Amino acid sequence: MRTHLPNVLDTVHLAYRFEKKHRFVFGLGLMIFFFMLCDGIVGYFVPIAVTQTGLSRLYTGILIGSSSFAGLLFDQFLLRVVKQSHFRRLFLYMFVFAVLLPLIIWKSSSVLLFLLGMAVWGVYYDLFNCGTMDFVGRYTKKNEHTKSFGIIAVFYSLAYFLAPLIASSLVHRRLEGTPFLVAYFFLGCAFVLFLLLRHSTKQNQQTSLPEQTRPLRKTDRVGFLRVVRILLPVLLVSLMMNIIESTYWTVAPLIETIRGFAGNFGGILMSLHQVPILFIGWFAGRLVGHTSKQRIAFLALMMGSLLLTTFFLIKNPYLLLLTNILASSCFAFVWPMINAIYADHDIETPEHETQIETAHDSFTNIGYIIGPMIGGLLAELAGPLETFAWIGVIGIVMSVFLLVTTPKQLVIHKTKQA
Repeated sequence: MRTHLPNVLDTVHLAYRFEKKHRFVFGLGLMIFFFMLCDGIVGYFVPIAVTQTGLSRLYTGILIGSSSFAGLLFDQFLLRVVKQSHFRRLFLYMFVFAVLLPLIIWKSSSVLLFLLGMAVWGVYYDLFNCGTMDFVGRYTKKNEHTKSFGIIAVFYSLAYFLAPLIASSLVHRRLEGTPFLVAYFFLGCAFVLFLLLRHSTKQNQQTSLPEQTRPLRKTDRVGFLRVVRILLPVLLVSLMMNIIESTYWTVAPLIETIRGFAGNFGGILMSLHQVPILFIGWFAGRLVGHTSKQRIAFLALMMGSLLLTTFFLIKNPYLLLLTNILASSCFAFVWPMINAIYADHDIETPEHETQIETAHDSFTNIGYIIGPMIGGLLAELAGPLETFAWIGVIGIVMSVFLLVTTPKQLVIHKTKQA
């Protein structure tokens, strides 16, 4: 048995084999790549645009966090009104909302307009998360969920690697609208790929999830709060990971220069944060094997958070970037693990799909409410780099707690004994 990491040729071979078997996943990945290029470029300018209106970093974080408050409210709408989600409908609505955001951020000059933009942002991200989980649940087998989310994470992170580089190179042309026109171009590419994916999946009726689910009987109902209680350990990992991600997007764009470093340090920091998943995402499923997904996620979160705390001590900018890559390498294992756990439960209990997806998305939104606020406050009090170190402290506390208290298996639905 091979124990070393695959080389470049093995990477290409794995991608080719997976693509032949799962063309739909690669199609989704390409759509996500262009969509997230648009999202990343616009997202990079949000804290810059807000602070340039005269608001402090704390108020900037609060304003950015309001986007996820809108998403959290939208989750409850999905839970109560939408009885069965489908990626075609969810992604279509996502594009409708996504068209509005670049224009709002480009033209916004008041808090009210920014609040409107943040609400749009929160809603379309909700639709994106639910649509992606529904797609993977329908078109991949349970034992390939980790691989699928790993591949998707590669496209997602490649977009977020390139977006800050593109955006930071266009900062001086923000008032002309050039960055937002570029964002619209990528959004158009994503929509074309969505139409192709929508057409091709309609021709293939072999899905893991049924196109329609039967109405739930009272004896079948599992309350939303019970789903949250059972999946709470994994939901808390989602919460922490989104606090970390939102801190990067809130604080890093505000770090323009740092002593001893030539160039935009914040843009490079954000881009390098995405590099590890470009490699680890391909092999997450193979490297884990039969090991518990949730335990791997807890340990990876703990190691990544521990590395972030060294931002208290390190002053050399190049050593900071190296430590950032190492921490992000640990976090890169977390995303495919927890997303695969959610998809596993979707396929095991399809009648509770909407509740599981809503619980996951609610905690994502809570993370993006808390994260920018904490990030903005810490950046105001301690400084931008120290903000990442304090976030690392929070991550260590949470991961140790989860390792100690979480049972080996989380079960939503138990079959009745005969």
